Amino acid sequence: KDLDYIKGKILHAKMSLHDWSTYNEDLKTIKNEIKNKKKTIYPFAHMSLIDDPEQQKIITELYLENNNLTPSKVNINLKNKKIIIGYFSAEFHNHAVMHLMLDVFKNHNKSEFKIYGFSIGPKKDEWTKKVKVYFDEFIDVSYMSDTEIKSLSKKLKLDIAINLTGHTFNARNSIFFNQVAPKQVNYLGYPGTMGSKFYDYIIADKIVIPEENKKYFSEEVIYLPNCYQANQEKIEVSNKKLNKKDFGLPQDKFIFGCFNNSYKITPLIFKSWMNILKDYESSVLWLLQDQKLGKQNLWEEAEKQEVNKERIIFAERLPAKEHLKRIELIDLFLDTFPYNAHTTASEAIRAGVPILTLKGKSFPSRVASSILINIGLENLIVSNLKDYETKAISLAKNYKEIESLKNHLAQEKNLSKLFDSKVFTKDLEKIYKKIIN
Repeated sequence: KDLDYIKGKILHAKMSLHDWSTYNEDLKTIKNEIKNKKKTIYPFAHMSLIDDPEQQKIITELYLENNNLTPSKVNINLKNKKIIIGYFSAEFHNHAVMHLMLDVFKNHNKSEFKIYGFSIGPKKDEWTKKVKVYFDEFIDVSYMSDTEIKSLSKKLKLDIAINLTGHTFNARNSIFFNQVAPKQVNYLGYPGTMGSKFYDYIIADKIVIPEENKKYFSEEVIYLPNCYQANQEKIEVSNKKLNKKDFGLPQDKFIFGCFNNSYKITPLIFKSWMNILKDYESSVLWLLQDQKLGKQNLWEEAEKQEVNKERIIFAERLPAKEHLKRIELIDLFLDTFPYNAHTTASEAIRAGVPILTLKGKSFPSRVASSILINIGLENLIVSNLKDYETKAISLAKNYKEIESLKNHLAQEKNLSKLFDSKVFTKDLEKIYKKIIN
């Protein structure tokens, strides 16, 4: 019992440092234990390793001890003049979910909706201050018990409770086993099923959860018309003049880049990257990694695959505004698989950088595809590693094509489906009304 999940935790930690010394054996063990219904890996860690929505559902259900509880039916209070929404999140601070959702909180139609922010996370910062003002009330419930949160929700007469954290860091999913609102919704913070009958809906789009995958979700799938990902209309980017030299990037080489979290880089995708570099000598790969050991491991891996380690350049973490500015220096963003760039994908698009993505079967492996389809760049989506390598090489060798992609991204009208946050909020509100009615 004490050792539940230990193998998955160890593997996830190793992935963050690119320690792949026993990767194949570790993965094989985990797959066998999943077959034998053992609690071996957390749902979130599983997503970055295995592209299998059915398996995802199985391990998520196994992860929930409370699955034998039955939701109590709570009726919607039709006397409420406005629809009352509670947003529950551990990320009301400098965090991807917070950056994505900010404009939704800001744009909500306050004549029809009353919105409460329930903060369940330990962190507070300048972003917390910034977001607080958009709620009718912002409540720190991180120190309250589940029962106290339930009675507070009842007092506030919530119609809909939105879980923005899901099975990720600092989650408090037990809150929802208490039925804090008549309708409970899984949205945005976690790209998969909650695996529990306590959630009525998951909000998605037809690309991240196609019709044939609905069966892998314990929630009813409800679709937004465009990309499921909320976004800010405008974000603050540094106005510093940053150039390649500032980051140790060569002036005269093609810059492939990937600023995804390190645990998303699998040995398989890295091997493809090395094949791409070998084929196109006049290029480098720019990655995000600030751990000494992580860098060392990747350099060794590159040399093993006969790529000069000097062609792998590492970016340190930077304040958000400068980070967003330096993305512009990438010529082509190479996406990871099976866990794509999500927030980072829309940041790259905003910076005018095209993304090459491999579309899989599971929700996390289809997010970049959803973004690309919504901005008219479906030609950057491939379905296997061979095509991924071929496409990357042909784009690098044909800079005119890269320039035309960048021109496409420079035109605001092409990006409106992704960044028009007012239209997005209205679409989301339509869903809330549909849920209530």
